[in-house]
Amino acid sequence: MTRLSLIVHSLGLVIGAILGYVYYAKVGCVTGHCMIWANPWIATTYGGLLGFLVAGLLPVGKKKSIDPSVD
Repeated sequence: MTRLSLIVHSLGLVIGAILGYVYYAKVGCVTGHCMIWANPWIATTYGGLLGFLVAGLLPVGKKKSIDPSVD
């Protein structure tokens, strides 16, 4: 993992965790029976995991080659 990729994944994790907690605080679960969104720790962890995975989809540091025979 390159340094730039590590930074992007870390930012994705932090932003996802923040958004997971914000979702818990603003929307959450009214009845308390929701497994993920009723607990702030689980919501924050779940958001961080999703942010990390979404950051992995970003094309960071990958250069496109003009010549199709070169990888």
